[in-house]
Amino acid sequence: TDVNINENLTLFFEVASTSQAFTTATSVPASSCLNGTTYYSCPSRIWAATSTTGDYRVNGFKATTSIITIPDLSVGYKWQVLSCDDDNECSDWTQFNTPPNFRIDTLAPTIPGDLGTTTVQSTSITLSFGATTTEDNFYRYRIFYKAGTSGVTEGDTPHNDTDLNNINFSGNLGVDLDYKINNSWYLNVAPMFKYQFNTYSNNSGNFRPYYFGVYSGLNFKF
Repeated sequence: TDVNINENLTLFFEVASTSQAFTTATSVPASSCLNGTTYYSCPSRIWAATSTTGDYRVNGFKATTSIITIPDLSVGYKWQVLSCDDDNECSDWTQFNTPPNFRIDTLAPTIPGDLGTTTVQSTSITLSFGATTTEDNFYRYRIFYKAGTSGVTEGDTPHNDTDLNNINFSGNLGVDLDYKINNSWYLNVAPMFKYQFNTYSNNSGNFRPYYFGVYSGLNFKF
């Protein structure tokens, strides 16, 4: 807010990567850029927005600026603002919150592996897919489903595990049995009991799934 009457105020917005140092001089920036100037076309990385002539003693001047084609940057960006009047008197720089203030990410995550089934029960199914993306700002993959056998799109129902706890535990109990057929061949049988703790919230009636299976195979000894 300016104490003088009928002045023009200018807000200077500086945008920098989180790893770069901000401008500290509290004077009018020498080479600011106009609203709408692209990021790489503004060497100072400072954009200006100027008011019309007016009385800003009670209602301070508010402005925004538009910066086009800001490049992708995994560490993110920070910004600060400086106010100056037409007598070249300026405030201190004000930094916005704790950096990074925002990130730019136009890279789509990689496609997951083929969706498959791990276990199928009468009222549930456990799905699996390949390794997730290594993209820096990856958030989540989503699964959509619908009744029937025709193709599924993002317009269908999204799956949402609202009853899953953030941390769950599982335990296995089993035995490994070998039956010698001859000096080279062994038959392996391994009954296994699997129990899951703290998988679901109380909304699921404290349901704790368990599985019992028998694994078998042939071993050959050279």
